[in-house]
Amino acid sequence: MRSCVLLLLLIVLMTAGCSTVRTPIAVSQPCKVIDASGLRSLLAQTAPPEEMRMRIAKAVGVSVNEVEFNLHEHQSAFLGIKRDGIAYALRMQGVQPVRVSVSFDLPPTAGAVIECLGAPRAYRARYALGQDGTNHPLSIHLFIPNQGAAVYAYTYGKAIPPPALDDSIPVSSIEYVLPARDENLTIARLLEGYGQEYRKLLESQLKPWPEAWENIQVDIDPALLCFLSFFEPEKKTSDSKQTCPPAE
Repeated sequence: MRSCVLLLLLIVLMTAGCSTVRTPIAVSQPCKVIDASGLRSLLAQTAPPEEMRMRIAKAVGVSVNEVEFNLHEHQSAFLGIKRDGIAYALRMQGVQPVRVSVSFDLPPTAGAVIECLGAPRAYRARYALGQDGTNHPLSIHLFIPNQGAAVYAYTYGKAIPPPALDDSIPVSSIEYVLPARDENLTIARLLEGYGQEYRKLLESQLKPWPEAWENIQVDIDPALLCFLSFFEPEKKTSDSKQTCPPAE
């Protein structure tokens, strides 16, 4: 078991030079860009994808030909457009829009998003092993159910403990669904956008929003603890001793 883990971690180190990690830099974005109200209004409408494509063009202020259109199996469709470093997408099931996504090349801060959309009700923060073995992603999902929003932000750290999280962390994307009266149902709808295994992991790690950023609890990936205990033994913690497989 130990040899398998070592082999996996060695592979991580060998591929470290094959990728470049760029820490996102947050910029100022207006609330009208963050809340994507024009596209979100389409979630309450129904229309064939071809008609919805025209409505998206009107909502964003572009020509119909600029809206990417892909029809998939099971009557699902994807409509997307990128403008001024912001990628907008709307996913449909039949004639019903189910999800709006907004992704940022120049991301706003989490603080700006919260100021625009309101405080989260739940969150999940995780510190994971980076692919290059040096830069480890520290990510946070913020769930704002009264807006039907799931906010994803991340940065990088290099050691244990992880960097402190605050409202300056850059937001890379926001997912929107039509809010339900029940907040838990809205969060369940938002989680449907993820794969089954990842959704289960998110659900198991959701926590109530603590109001203060310094009170956020970060779940640390056991693989990261193992990595640091093997390759940086001076940073070994009691957690890593409990999580890593015993020596054979």
